Amino acid sequence: MNISLQKRLLTMVIVVAGLLGFWQRSAAADVEVALDLYDFAGDIDAAQRDALLHDPRWTVSAAYAPPLKLPGLTASWRRCGFFSMPCLEGEDKEITLTGDAITREGSLLRFTLPKRLGFLRYGLSYISIELAMNPYDPQTHLETYFFVADEQKASRAPIIIDGGSFRLAGSLELKGARFGAGILSNEAYLGVDAQGRYHFAPVQRFALYRNGYQFTLRGVALREPLPEELRNKKIYHATLDTREVAGHRIERIDISARELDECNGGGSFDYEIQYVDGEPISYAHSFLSTDPCRGHYQGIQWDDNFRPSVYMSILTEFDSSYATSTTYAAWDVGCGQLEKSDIGRCVAPPPSVELETEIKNDAQRVRGWFP
Repeated sequence: MNISLQKRLLTMVIVVAGLLGFWQRSAAADVEVALDLYDFAGDIDAAQRDALLHDPRWTVSAAYAPPLKLPGLTASWRRCGFFSMPCLEGEDKEITLTGDAITREGSLLRFTLPKRLGFLRYGLSYISIELAMNPYDPQTHLETYFFVADEQKASRAPIIIDGGSFRLAGSLELKGARFGAGILSNEAYLGVDAQGRYHFAPVQRFALYRNGYQFTLRGVALREPLPEELRNKKIYHATLDTREVAGHRIERIDISARELDECNGGGSFDYEIQYVDGEPISYAHSFLSTDPCRGHYQGIQWDDNFRPSVYMSILTEFDSSYATSTTYAAWDVGCGQLEKSDIGRCVAPPPSVELETEIKNDAQRVRGWFP
């Protein structure tokens, strides 16, 4: 028997052995996906949210990985890594669902995917769900994506989808598989209610106008002369952006600078503040103080009624340019009892009226640095 024939037979044996290991799994096995976007915030209303969820242009893309990497059959040789060394990469297959393949029930989008694909039993490995045409913020398309692990388990997680000037949030559930490594947005997730629904931090209607493209009047510079607080700092940028939405004036201040003192070799000095009709709705400030050398961060967000919804402060002490201790104070509207931990969601009470007034006064002072 010649060497070429031996190689072919060996390849066939490997393929058959590999497929036998997978063949026992039912060809009819499916993965059910339910995306329930019952929560929304930002600059859309309920009717606009419903129109988004019932848009027929939602698309699901699913990638399937081969069970074995066989050169010329399920994989190919390529150059990989920094040194461009030869490596064997599997060749995925992909299917797309559109239209009636995605059912809609109120705020729920539901669809089913085969867990395995084709005679070679490619396994479901990755799912992307998106609406590329976003009528309320054309620069952003609605998307979430995640990897799938090959297990007969259910998986459920909170999910947030960024729509630019708004967000959609809720739950993402798999049946017949579980989540693998991937991106599942769960920032601002506060907990679960008695009905099993995830709760999310409230967002002021205009708070999600925070990207440059969303503003019509951009990059207004600081007044001259510079305020005393900025004269001894290296300023990277300091601008005011403005736009009008539904009769309201939205402003965003973004200041990024660096302290030039000897403490820790210098440190960041940053402000990011948003205002609606002159009233601050979000505030974040970081700076460095000396004697002793400390890094400070303070941030707060307000809801539509201008009540605090999220607060955090971080104090970091330095010694010889190294952090020696960090103290957190974090609170949000979902907090009940204080947690006994060094870091967590609810390790501080809500900001006092005095502290809130102090922050608002500082926000107004910084606004006065611009025309």
